Amino acid sequence: MQSDYLLLVLTGIAGVLLLLVIELLPGVRLWRKPLTATLLSLMTLLWVALPSAGRWPLSVWSPSTALGGILLWDLTPPLWGLGLVMALALSGAAWIEAAESRPSLPLSGPITLAALLVAWHALAGGSLLTTLALWAVFDVLWGVAGLLAGNEGERMTFGLFVHGGATLCLWTAFLLLSREGGGTLWWLLWPSTPVMVLLVVAAFLRIGLYPFQVVFPRRLRAGSPLTLVSLLAPLLGFGLLYRLLLLPGGAALPTGVAVMGGVSFLWGGVRALLGRGKAVLLWAGYGLLGGIAAAVTLTGLTSLLPAALAVWLLGLALLLTLHRRDSGAVFWSWPAWMALVLWLGAPPSPLGSLFGAALATGNGGMRLTLLLGWAGSSAALLRWTREPWETSGTATTVTPLFAWQQLGLLVGLALPLGGICWSLGTAAPTFSGSALALWALMLLLTLGLCWAISWLQGRGSASRWGSRVTAGLRAGADLTEILDLQWLHRAMLRGMGRLLSLVRVFFEVVEGSGALLWSLLVLLVILLVAMNR
Repeated sequence: MQSDYLLLVLTGIAGVLLLLVIELLPGVRLWRKPLTATLLSLMTLLWVALPSAGRWPLSVWSPSTALGGILLWDLTPPLWGLGLVMALALSGAAWIEAAESRPSLPLSGPITLAALLVAWHALAGGSLLTTLALWAVFDVLWGVAGLLAGNEGERMTFGLFVHGGATLCLWTAFLLLSREGGGTLWWLLWPSTPVMVLLVVAAFLRIGLYPFQVVFPRRLRAGSPLTLVSLLAPLLGFGLLYRLLLLPGGAALPTGVAVMGGVSFLWGGVRALLGRGKAVLLWAGYGLLGGIAAAVTLTGLTSLLPAALAVWLLGLALLLTLHRRDSGAVFWSWPAWMALVLWLGAPPSPLGSLFGAALATGNGGMRLTLLLGWAGSSAALLRWTREPWETSGTATTVTPLFAWQQLGLLVGLALPLGGICWSLGTAAPTFSGSALALWALMLLLTLGLCWAISWLQGRGSASRWGSRVTAGLRAGADLTEILDLQWLHRAMLRGMGRLLSLVRVFFEVVEGSGALLWSLLVLLVILLVAMNR
């Protein structure tokens, strides 16, 4: 067990160093894409070779005296499966990128490999100290990956603030536990109410539930591994939620998590309906994350959480490739269509089972919120999938022609598709009549919403009633821009910039050329006090 773990870590570190060396050598840069895909696949195989359950220290050196905690792994089958899902998603994206003729982003390989290794450690951390340390390292990699993937610098700045706040909550909880004399091992943790609140807030911020949706990227480079690195942070937040649901005390999560998860589901569905292009896919994916958080909090079904997250991440990886294939290559598109059907909640999708259980458990308001969010996200996805076929004649990227490129594309699609099939098997899917009836009802509601939107954009816009509804939708679009809180984020950024400028001026006076004058003034005050005595 320990030797397998050491081999995994040493291989990851050696791979990161090798990719960094290749970045510095112009003559071999052409090999960085296939080498990145190969190393990620090798890391995936090493992860599969690990035991799915076990506990072992990360190193012989134990910092319990210096840091007041222990660094170790506590791996369970659901967390092991979630780590496998991360590896399959990144490996598949790397192989798809290797099949493309365009060059990869700089530092894409080493950052992706390092982020996967750190995310594994953060997910499988057996103590609060381990999770805290690895979250802090992941924040740095997340910020670099997001900037290289094309996200806005302003949005990434606030995303780092939110993720830093989540890490700060973990650190505060660790200090409170140390002061109370309690243990920090997850399977022995009995948190007090303040500690539990801090841990829940940390998971809340890490997932990015509304109004902290700023951590969810808005502009992504399709098919790039850095795209999926930016999406690993919510999975770490769900990993923390999973730990909290399995605490020995059996403490229930606050209902506020379910409420804000439902609001995030509804918000993502509305933004997806009003969005265009790739923003539709991203907002629908964000809404599904909120729905998963709400459903898990309401039902406590930890058995469905890894499978639901697997369908979410691997499905998103496949859907990102759907928009990049030409309409004549149906063979390369059917995995993404399968992922779309599972995203819609069709049996045996764990998303449908999880949302169905939440609808049966929640109150009337929560049921309405989940239904509207689910229908909005599904309708937006169905409308989005029509775009590639309608505009495929002007597509700039077509299916690769060379055999080795098609082989890389085949491997890149097979890895996430295999992960989805494996997750469906672990979730024990059922084809009950109630599940089929619920999905049929949701499908009718979704198709009705799609028809209503098409009618309003077509014939309905000419009628008096339709024009009023269209005007109301435009006003609603303006309202969503206000509720998106970007104006607040920009105002806060400007305020922090002015505050930093004032601090800079203060330190220039105190520590700059006026430092000698301040020193003489302090010395004069001391002499006057001494003479008066």
